[in-house]
Amino acid sequence: MPDESLSLSELPSTNPVVAYAADVARLGRPSIGVQDDAWLILALALSRLPILSAGERRTAMLEAADALAVSALASGHAPTSSILRVASALRALYDVSAIATAGHDPIAETAYATQSVVEDLEIAGGFALAYATLASLETAFRSVLPPRIRGNIVAQQGRAVRQLGLIDVARDLYTAVIAQGDECDAKDVVARGLHGVAVIALTRGNYPAARDYYERALANAEAAQDHDLIRSAHHGLMNCGFASGDLDSAMVHGWNVLRLSIHPDTRAEALLNMAEVCRLTGEYEAALRVFRVAIEWTSVSRVRLHALSGALQTAIVLHRVAEINQYRREIAQLMPTIAEPYTLAMIGLEFADALYRLGERACADETLAKARALAVAQSYHEIVHRAEQTAALWRAPVHAGTPGGLEMPQQPTPRRSEHFRTVLRSLNGLTASSL
Repeated sequence: MPDESLSLSELPSTNPVVAYAADVARLGRPSIGVQDDAWLILALALSRLPILSAGERRTAMLEAADALAVSALASGHAPTSSILRVASALRALYDVSAIATAGHDPIAETAYATQSVVEDLEIAGGFALAYATLASLETAFRSVLPPRIRGNIVAQQGRAVRQLGLIDVARDLYTAVIAQGDECDAKDVVARGLHGVAVIALTRGNYPAARDYYERALANAEAAQDHDLIRSAHHGLMNCGFASGDLDSAMVHGWNVLRLSIHPDTRAEALLNMAEVCRLTGEYEAALRVFRVAIEWTSVSRVRLHALSGALQTAIVLHRVAEINQYRREIAQLMPTIAEPYTLAMIGLEFADALYRLGERACADETLAKARALAVAQSYHEIVHRAEQTAALWRAPVHAGTPGGLEMPQQPTPRRSEHFRTVLRSLNGLTASSL
């Protein structure tokens, strides 16, 4: 589906070896993660299927299943791991009759299992290999994949290329997903596509469009009764509340995200954003506690980096010197491992402001310039605007702060709504039991 709407020159490589090399180079380490062997086995096996005869395909899938199983067992993976799941799915496809029947369960299970493996790959930062694996999956089974499954595969491809910074390519993929979902009347597919374009609108500072896309995504997710997509839409609307200054709305949507989250990483991301609401409303002690829990719970580098940045900003306000030193050290160590340009630009901006308030003007100027240059290159208008505002504030004749550079606590903000205060009490209880 992607090659019908995009120039091939705009897309990442679908060659697994090339994609893997690109990921390793970008991450700046010898491998993507501990599952590299299995990830490459799967990607290479899928990429070879279209050029094989029917008999050769059956043999190749069985061999790939065995190799994946050996790799997973040798690495000590649990029987429920995504690698063993895809191995079982490929073994089921050894029956040639399954391949010949469109929509047959083994076809769907192979797609779902592969997407599950790719999610692990994305978490590890292997976005190029993630794209190549999904492209090979879609090509290998194009003639027998149901439209709904194809739409979900392309939506995941869009997410992978967006995290590589290929924003225009991602938008075209998401637009194709929406069209695919409408065509096959799959509300969940439409919701995924709308969520993707909403994320892009938000990162580019188009908040009214982002809110509209997220609201439409929420309506489609609720129609599909898809728990994860409903949570994602609330998450997006929470971010829109941030952007528009409606922090009461952001807090309520944030609580809905937390309420609907099960996995520690998704709960950590929900807490991260609610901590930011607390910080922006002057609830600094609560904010720092919630940031700490988010840091403790997450295993996703991007989420951890955002939580560390928020914790640093809050520790500066509270004059917690030991924590300031700890958080800035961890941020400096983690940033080189992050691939997503938006995250790097946003955290760079925040880190620059923290350095300024700590009295390190030269480092702050250099860090801000790098963040702004990256934002300009990626057309992140929101971050460019914020960087320019920050620079102007630094140049102002009077800038709040102590002689040592530490920012003094802000004046209390106006009384928040009852909904806000109810959520805050619940957050305080949660952090008290988690730390």
